[in-house]
Amino acid sequence: MADDYPKQRLVLHYIQTCGVLLVATSILVSVHSIDVQVHWNRQRLTFDLLGKYTSELKEHAPNVYNAYPGLNDPTKGGAPSPQEAQILATAEEGVLLPDRKSSAATVRRHLNAVLNYFEELAYAWESETCERDPIEQEVARGIVRWTDFFTNYIQVQDALNQEPNWPPLSRVVKIWKSKGHGRLYVASVAAPSPVSTPTPP
Repeated sequence: MADDYPKQRLVLHYIQTCGVLLVATSILVSVHSIDVQVHWNRQRLTFDLLGKYTSELKEHAPNVYNAYPGLNDPTKGGAPSPQEAQILATAEEGVLLPDRKSSAATVRRHLNAVLNYFEELAYAWESETCERDPIEQEVARGIVRWTDFFTNYIQVQDALNQEPNWPPLSRVVKIWKSKGHGRLYVASVAAPSPVSTPTPP
């Protein structure tokens, strides 16, 4: 019986070692699976955001372009002055913008919808819950152009609410401008390049 004791200890040690290795392997597999899932989720969100980019502009941008054609072509007009931005931000139904054709309230609703979407996109980019490079490459220039054009309007809205209305958007635009994005015609924002649909893990 005494002769079997070292063998029993060896077997026990072997079992313990295998158990540790099995646990370590399980942890590594779990971590890898989580990484794969997180990466797929980021790809999925990126795809959805870029798809929504096209639909949001298609629905809301024409009303803004009609009131401010300079947004698409600087030769056709400038950005709203501080006084006009005040009207745009506060006017009730029936009040027209200086072009005497566009309803300030209607344009405001469409403009806010665009800015709210840009805010959603900027938050995803800033928090890295999406793939940053495709987002920046496809839409940064256009978004910077929009926010530059409506700087006075954004400032009026911030003052009315006594706090920033679109804080992630402001922060991200500042970063993108420092990297050289912006100051280009918004024609480039009409629709981003096609992005392949991510394949589930």
